[in-house]
Amino acid sequence: MAVHRAPQAQAGSRWLVVIGVPVVIIAIVVAALVVFLRTPAPALARDGDLCPVEDAQITERAVLLLDLRKPLGGGGRRLVRESLDRVAVELAENAELRVFALSDAPAAPRQPIDRLCKPYGQAALAASGGFDELGCDAPPSDVAESAPEGEAARFCARRDALRASIEDLASQRSSGPVANAYLIEAIEETSLEFASAQTPKALYVFSDMIQHARWYSHAEPGPAGLSFSEFDRLRSEQSALVGPRPPPLRGVDVTVFYIPRSGATETAEERRLHTRFWEDYIADAFGAAPAFRELAAMPAYEVTPLFGQLTELEAAALERARLQQEREEAERLLAQVERERSALQEAQRAALAQAEAALEAQRQRERELAAAEAAAAEAAENATPLAETPAEPAQPQFQVAGTAPEAVAAPNDLSLASSPPAQPAAADTSPVDDAAPTDSPAASLAAASIAAPPPAQPEFPDAPPPSTDVPAVASADGFCRPRLKSRFVGSEPEYPRRARTRFASASITVRYVLDEQGNTVDSAVAVDESLSQSSPEFFFDEFADSARDYVMRLEFDFEHTGACTRRQEGATAVNFQVR
Repeated sequence: MAVHRAPQAQAGSRWLVVIGVPVVIIAIVVAALVVFLRTPAPALARDGDLCPVEDAQITERAVLLLDLRKPLGGGGRRLVRESLDRVAVELAENAELRVFALSDAPAAPRQPIDRLCKPYGQAALAASGGFDELGCDAPPSDVAESAPEGEAARFCARRDALRASIEDLASQRSSGPVANAYLIEAIEETSLEFASAQTPKALYVFSDMIQHARWYSHAEPGPAGLSFSEFDRLRSEQSALVGPRPPPLRGVDVTVFYIPRSGATETAEERRLHTRFWEDYIADAFGAAPAFRELAAMPAYEVTPLFGQLTELEAAALERARLQQEREEAERLLAQVERERSALQEAQRAALAQAEAALEAQRQRERELAAAEAAAAEAAENATPLAETPAEPAQPQFQVAGTAPEAVAAPNDLSLASSPPAQPAAADTSPVDDAAPTDSPAASLAAASIAAPPPAQPEFPDAPPPSTDVPAVASADGFCRPRLKSRFVGSEPEYPRRARTRFASASITVRYVLDEQGNTVDSAVAVDESLSQSSPEFFFDEFADSARDYVMRLEFDFEHTGACTRRQEGATAVNFQVR
């Protein structure tokens, strides 16, 4: 007999299946996830120092420098242990720590002590009261979740062995003065080592930070005399002894476990000066100032005098460096002199070419002048001769109103524009030169300024007969004729003394005014640039100044003592020839 279920019972069974199956699946997944998360990661392969075998798995490179060259005493050993423990706590998981002590050899200032890695991080330690920060006193069960069984115990054992090694080194130090402490050398060697590391880097220094070496010492002058700028200068000068300074390195965290010393850095001001030096030095070397952790003060000690005392080998190294610097400086100066000599030779060649061109132009002007003089002489011979006027001897004269100056060559390449006294005007009896108008003194001055080497006394033709188309010339009888004083006859102006002007020549026309005593009036002495020239042109000012100074010094006597005009104007052409 068939049994029929109620519709309500069937519906309840279906809902039970729909809800129960997913709940069971979720429970299984959660359980599997919990089991997976609680399963420890596979342990890294490590060497005997607890460091990962693969170098790329090391997360940080840390160096601890221990300055055990100085006396510490019983309390100092405790400070070393506490500093080492603090460094071990701050290490990250899989960080490498290398420990060095200062040595007595400047070429190898670090003595290796030990190397170890921390296989776990501080966050992984169980928070158990009564245990130290490294978990070294905790039972294995308290660190089983964070590190494989036995790794924490192995690390703590290595740390304890390192403690013993450090204390043994500290106790081996003999009594007496401290021979040396190559602290800067050890820091710079660490910087060179860090330069090739790509991982984060940290430097820890346990020391009183008193450097003591032959080339630089904090112990001898004392911290009050410390100056980083002075150290930086001395460091460069002493590179022959300590080698070149390493290039700046960035990304290094520096911590100093600082020990004040009685009698040296005991007072607050001494410590401020001392720590300021190291802040400047480390900031310059690593890009950031260090963190100072001041420890308890330690007693003072004596040092063996070293600063400024060099061995024969060190003195020889310094002498070699000095000679090298002198040789480099001499080579630099020699190269500079060679460049300047080449430039001077080039300038001299150019100036010589310009001077030769100027000489050729001058010769051409002389030839043209000679041709003009010959034509004038021929014209004079063809004219109707009148009563001959005897030629007066040539002497330095001055241009007077209505006279036309002629050239008189003076010795030593100096020519003065001069004119014979004007003849009295007489109807049809005074000779007048048709070829040289008397109303154009500029032309005569330009011609008179030419003097070819060697200097010679030019000859001038007699004056031609008068010409009716040339205006009459005023008589010069109203003026006292000046005569150059004997001490100035044959004198010459000072040739400009610049080295390159010896290749130049010039003809400078100077206008002046004579006073009643026959002296040139300084304020009236002026160069007539329109009638002056120099070759090359860029020396014009120098020749003009020399000619002007020369004319200002001239003095004259007057031939007439009667009633005549002494104050008068004149002009002279001063020639400078190539020397």
